Amino acid sequence: MSAFKRLVAITLTASVFMLAGCSGNGEGSQRFSQAEPLRIGTMAGPETELLQVVQAKLEKETGLKSELVQFGDYESPNLVLSQGGIDVNAYQHKPYLDTMVEERGLKLVPVAKTFVYPMMAYSRTIKSVYDLEEHAEVVIPSDRSNLGRALILLDYLGIINLEDNTKLNATLGDIIDNPRHLDFLTLEAKQIPKTLSHADLAFISRDYEASADVTPDMAVLVE
Repeated sequence: MSAFKRLVAITLTASVFMLAGCSGNGEGSQRFSQAEPLRIGTMAGPETELLQVVQAKLEKETGLKSELVQFGDYESPNLVLSQGGIDVNAYQHKPYLDTMVEERGLKLVPVAKTFVYPMMAYSRTIKSVYDLEEHAEVVIPSDRSNLGRALILLDYLGIINLEDNTKLNATLGDIIDNPRHLDFLTLEAKQIPKTLSHADLAFISRDYEASADVTPDMAVLVE
């Protein structure tokens, strides 16, 4: 099966985020046409479980063999892909990929579009985002794309006001009005679950819900 047909097979069968691949000069693209298993980078947890189902279906229907390579943080799948350690990855949305490509000078390109998990925020002290009191602590991801995504969502709900609520990589410096005087704390996504014991609101991605002992039905806020 040609590299193009293999990609089409994955695209039609797997509905998992965005599939990213190396540029034509990378080692990954050279291996892609060989008879070895396709190495797919994914996040450990729910995303890997979903891909395991896709993996079995893909081999049964197309004969394509693949190997899932699990990661525990958001940066490694792109860095390893750029170095040829895997052939493609499936875990991120386009703004995140664009940000890493720009900041790290990576030669990666999107090769398929699928879906993105909703952004969710959790709390053990409030039942609604509108219950946030003055100086409440709100923990959000520190990477630019997901930081902006969280701020845009809070702007949409009227909790804060941004100078430009269409700016996908908005930062705390873009907040022009914070009527509740919320105290924002930015952390790497994998570190956020441990803050749920003291934070009033914490944006936790699906990849790290298990470590926070929460499930989507417990979310205070869903994008």
